[in-house]
Amino acid sequence: MSLAISGNKILGPTLQSSLASTGPAFAAVLGIFVFGEQLTMPVTIGIAGITCAVLLQNNKKSNSRDWPIWAISLPLAAVVLRVLGQTFTKIGLIEIADPFYAVTVSTVTSAVVLVVLYLVRPGPKLPVESGKGVYLFGAAGVVIAIGLYTLNVALLQGELIEVIPILSTAPIFSVIWSVIVFKRERITSRFLVCIVIVAISISAIALDQLN
Repeated sequence: MSLAISGNKILGPTLQSSLASTGPAFAAVLGIFVFGEQLTMPVTIGIAGITCAVLLQNNKKSNSRDWPIWAISLPLAAVVLRVLGQTFTKIGLIEIADPFYAVTVSTVTSAVVLVVLYLVRPGPKLPVESGKGVYLFGAAGVVIAIGLYTLNVALLQGELIEVIPILSTAPIFSVIWSVIVFKRERITSRFLVCIVIVAISISAIALDQLN
């Protein structure tokens, strides 16, 4: 079970998502110290805005506080490892400036790891499911592969300190897709404020990139 899923199970989705929104801060630290990137005022505004928007969207009332203090380390560790992985990718792209090659190596490596985990896990080893779900999983794989390629292109051409904060807006877009596809979310005034903040923040980062 991944660190993020474990954190969600123990802490609940609200706190787990809030801690996960610290990704831009870790990206800023690594971008500055590893790549010598500059934390300009527009990028600072963008990082702060995106972080606030994600926190605002996830700031829902929760009365449950029955969890150990060490559990906070689970989502934080997941964030650090995710940002580290993207940092390694950018370092690799500096050596081999080919986003497609980067995606191929990372996905093949992931596939090998998943096969090993599949073989050692308890329970039946042969797939027993069939139907439309299998095709949807395949479609998801295609979309993920395209997403990884575009992310690697962004890491190649842009700075870590700019790419990761924009990537951290994923929870906002998840809500939008949930509204469109699953009809489980409502567009509230809070969510609209988050959209405006995200738009302004991304614009600030984009303008800094143009300059």
